[in-house]
Amino acid sequence: TALAPSPGTQLAWCQPQSINEAYRLAETIAKSRLAPKGYDSVEQIFVAMQHGAELGLNAMQSLHGIAMVNGRPMVWGTTLWALVQRSRLVKRWMKGALSRPAVDKILSGVWKGKTDSNAAMIDALVVRLQDRVDEIKLDNLKLPAGHLVGYAVFHVEDDFHVQIFDSAHAQRAGLLGKQGPWTQYPEQMHEHRAV
Repeated sequence: TALAPSPGTQLAWCQPQSINEAYRLAETIAKSRLAPKGYDSVEQIFVAMQHGAELGLNAMQSLHGIAMVNGRPMVWGTTLWALVQRSRLVKRWMKGALSRPAVDKILSGVWKGKTDSNAAMIDALVVRLQDRVDEIKLDNLKLPAGHLVGYAVFHVEDDFHVQIFDSAHAQRAGLLGKQGPWTQYPEQMHEHRAV
């Protein structure tokens, strides 16, 4: 998740210093046909590089950490997590994906993952999980088989921020069962969405 290159590994000519250099690099990447899937034009590559530069990413980090989603560049996966860590705003964190039985255990207080050091974070997660269970009941949502809950808990200053993205959210967004990572790595995708 480190974003900074090791000393001596970054060649100055690889990082564009002007708009013309950035566009030439985008052209080179497009011609190589090694740009990630979804980058169909020099302009898309250029915009992703610019988007990443505004976040402190170099050109190649930008291309591999920013995906084109519905025509928009979006930071995703481990790159997003690395940016969170690099911000130094987050004191502690927890993230992962839970099955529905694990959620039930957490809510009933019998989950073995709670320790003295993470108790406040778990308590914050429990409140949000209970809210989500209540929302699902209230909305009469039919949960998909193998229901998963991705979660991220961030300790920022004196507060805990909890984000949840579950299979009901994924189903509504048309992601559940979608070919690719959503069928191959559903736990990871739920976790990434929560982050």
